[in-house]
Amino acid sequence: MAEQTKKPRQTKAVVTADFMKEARDRHERGITAERNNRDQAVDDQKFLAARTSGNSKASDQWSDEAKTSRSGRPMLTINRLPGFVDQIIGDARQNRVAIKINPVDDNSDPITARVFEGIIRNIESVSKAASTYINAFEQAVGSAWGYFRVITEYADEESFDKEIRIKRIANKFSVVLDPDAKEIDKSDAKYGFVSERISRTEFKKQYPKAKPLSFDEGKDNSVGWFENDYLRIADYYKMVPDPEKQYELIELAQEEPITLQDDLGEDLEAYKAYYGVEPIVLLDELGNKHKIINYDGVALPADQLPPAGKEFIDQGFVKIVRSRKVNGQKVVHHKITGNEILEKSDWPGKFIPIIPMYGKEINVEGETVLRGAIRHAKDPQRGYNYTRSTIVEVIGLQPKVPFLIEEGQIGDHAKAWNTAHSTPYPYLPYKKVDGVMPPSRPDVTQPSIALFQESTASIDDLKATTGMYDPSIGAQGKEISGKAIIATQRKGDTGNFAYFDNMAIAISHCGRILLDLIPKIYDTKRAVRILGEDETPQIVKLGEMGLLKGLGENGVDVEQTIDLQAGKYDVAVSVGPAYTTRRIEAVESMTRLAETIPMLAPAIVPIVVDLLDVPGADKLKEKIKLMTEQPPDGGVIPGQDPGEDPNMSTGGLPPGEPITGIEPGV
Repeated sequence: MAEQTKKPRQTKAVVTADFMKEARDRHERGITAERNNRDQAVDDQKFLAARTSGNSKASDQWSDEAKTSRSGRPMLTINRLPGFVDQIIGDARQNRVAIKINPVDDNSDPITARVFEGIIRNIESVSKAASTYINAFEQAVGSAWGYFRVITEYADEESFDKEIRIKRIANKFSVVLDPDAKEIDKSDAKYGFVSERISRTEFKKQYPKAKPLSFDEGKDNSVGWFENDYLRIADYYKMVPDPEKQYELIELAQEEPITLQDDLGEDLEAYKAYYGVEPIVLLDELGNKHKIINYDGVALPADQLPPAGKEFIDQGFVKIVRSRKVNGQKVVHHKITGNEILEKSDWPGKFIPIIPMYGKEINVEGETVLRGAIRHAKDPQRGYNYTRSTIVEVIGLQPKVPFLIEEGQIGDHAKAWNTAHSTPYPYLPYKKVDGVMPPSRPDVTQPSIALFQESTASIDDLKATTGMYDPSIGAQGKEISGKAIIATQRKGDTGNFAYFDNMAIAISHCGRILLDLIPKIYDTKRAVRILGEDETPQIVKLGEMGLLKGLGENGVDVEQTIDLQAGKYDVAVSVGPAYTTRRIEAVESMTRLAETIPMLAPAIVPIVVDLLDVPGADKLKEKIKLMTEQPPDGGVIPGQDPGEDPNMSTGGLPPGEPITGIEPGV
């Protein structure tokens, strides 16, 4: 018998070396795939920031060649680009993206969906997610794209409960996402990196046994990230096969329902445990109960087929109509240096928790080219800087034009004449010389009209390349009528809508990540805080029957047990003003409606008071409630003196007279 050779087991050192090689290769490949976009984005950032560097007083909006050729001459930077960028960002701040959760199957329900929304709003509030979203949006508008991420952390130092948090990524060049991902939100990414700079002292405190070797960030377009006192470590997320999710999925079918002959009592869960599905209970004409089992359309892993299901298949009552292999995956998180793994853990979610937010994109010969709002506006800005600098230069030369003067006219006044170029004397004395005109300057060359025209043309080019015209940036344009102004504003809004749309796509993907994580993180009986749409907090005890305030239909209170693991839900987003803005607008609109149609005032006033956010609003709400309650047969309104005039229930007004005077406010 031939001797069998065993495959040698890899040592830990070999496994780590292979793993690190894979990580470095993937990281370098991601950097290479993004090289052109990264280089252009860095140039966009420098141009928009318009910093000065070195000994030159000229900003980064002037090229090195221009700085050399114009040395000693004016090189102004009148940066008009932030005005365009800030306008787009300001619109985003006014129109928030809200994550909405919707039930999608029989095991889900609208109330649990509202609890999911409340948990997500609380996560966003605690994480300051609004500023995180805007940070990524600013990067997308200014330099083509930005990122943010989702993490989990312990609730506090004395708890094993974890919380979900949304975190910003300030330096987008510290991120590398799978370049083979096809979806615009990169939800199909197989791996991703987020690196961070850490001081060597802090590194030693956190990882005393590790070697302080920096994770090679490659050419990340960053300056000063490799100082001797610092090194880089990286969070590396990767998809790997999940042994628990490798199975054969089968779908069952049966032509007729099966009536059960045995009796397991009234415990339907016992039936479900044995048969795999919950029975249907029917009553016959005599009132007798019959339990029916139906496997038609049921899909489940083959190894989870219940004993009864196997018997029914063997007997021919149930058939397997189709099957397929399921190769499930999971996400594993590693924190790594340049040569070793510092930490390793399974990430509880099914997505790589890094969310990109893109500006505009176009595919050129298979390469995705990303850009922000200023990419095509840089040349007009350069032209504007040049013409303004030239105008200033020409004007600046005017006081330096020398006087034409006869030598004898200076006389004893040489000191005054020698300092006239730097001292603003009220007059200059001179010695009169017969037959000679008084001292004078020759005609001064004025800046060319063409320079002013070119400066104006550069401003128009800035508007055209950003797609934003005067009404869009708050300036008075040539439009006179209100319709013309609105039409021009809409033109600018339409031209830049891609940024807002991509922001909604990114936040929607964040919502899917949160929806996937929440049942896995909040998987025990625990109390969680949720926030209503108006940011009113309440505590919900998961897995226990409890009162849920305002979560029922039309905002009524309901009692229900919340099970986050049951049912399927999906994510949608809505884009619009924040709740506070909409509340103020609602108060104003309803107040105007009450003034226009007085007979509606008694119905409108309670709603308006409910929307008011002013001191005493709650007490006023209770008073209105007492005033509008119908008295019982011949009785009196609660809180009313039996001898009181009934008209006093409406503040002393005759019945039917409107209640007015409620001012809108916040």
